[in-house]
Amino acid sequence: AYYETVLAHHLSMPLTPTEVHETGLAEVERVRDELEVAMAELGIDVERLGFAGAIEAVGSLVPAVPLTSSADREALLADTEAFVAEASEAFADMFTTSPASPIEVQRPRPGREGAGGAYYRPPPASGERPGIYYLALGGNTFPMDTYATTNYHEAVPGHHFQLALQRESEELPLLQRATGFTGYAEGWALYAERLAAEAGLYEDDSLGDIGRLRMELLRAARAVADTGIHAFDWSRDEAIAYLVGLGLPEGWAASEVDRYIVWPGQAPAYLIGMLEILRLRDEAQAALGDDFDLAGFHDAVLRHGSVPLAVLPMAVEAWVESFR
Repeated sequence: AYYETVLAHHLSMPLTPTEVHETGLAEVERVRDELEVAMAELGIDVERLGFAGAIEAVGSLVPAVPLTSSADREALLADTEAFVAEASEAFADMFTTSPASPIEVQRPRPGREGAGGAYYRPPPASGERPGIYYLALGGNTFPMDTYATTNYHEAVPGHHFQLALQRESEELPLLQRATGFTGYAEGWALYAERLAAEAGLYEDDSLGDIGRLRMELLRAARAVADTGIHAFDWSRDEAIAYLVGLGLPEGWAASEVDRYIVWPGQAPAYLIGMLEILRLRDEAQAALGDDFDLAGFHDAVLRHGSVPLAVLPMAVEAWVESFR
């Protein structure tokens, strides 16, 4: 009963653990099939290596960036700022409005920086500082295999577009400018990763697209493992083995599983939120036909700030009805 409660809290829509588990299993198979095709096109023998072995082989094709000096770290921060600026231009036609607040790329302050990782901090409602995209550069190398998709998730058009627009809104009451719902927030950011592929930004970067699919696979697997642990009596070792079988290194898989154990219900929200946004987009496109406008749809999703996924259909339906 406790798990059902926290799962409902994070998803903000009525789904049972069984429904989430089965959705996760289906999405794992879908993304795994896409990955097998993409890896085969690169010449990776998936059948011989096995799926996890093939993922490892692809990862070895993308060398990490060495971080042996402060100059190396400053160069990566500058490259990431340039990446985000280019992304802002690439997505310009897909949004009716973009944040007025700039975004800066920084290292976390001392004491908060681990060997790796990335996260976003939105600007305050008062607007006295920009949005900040933090890259942890405390290690000796920085992995690049999922670099692009992480940038799209955390910065543009992911959390920065979503959260900065919410904080800047003059239409929303303060409560809606400050409130967040996991399924909406992380669902949008995962949708942003997928939107980059739909926009053709991986056409000349097959390895980057495989990195994107790997992260989408992880989010689907989270829905399976989190529900497995808390609703279907999976042990910690069983959950780790499941993720390792999908290509995660054992240390990363163990870290993921420990996260699910101590933060039940949060991890499935990424997948469920993205699927709900895609479902609403498909329905709006079917209803509007030639009148459907992707930028208008994104405005309908973002203009109300972070809302429960159970409420989001009302916002999209109101936008669809405005054409009638």
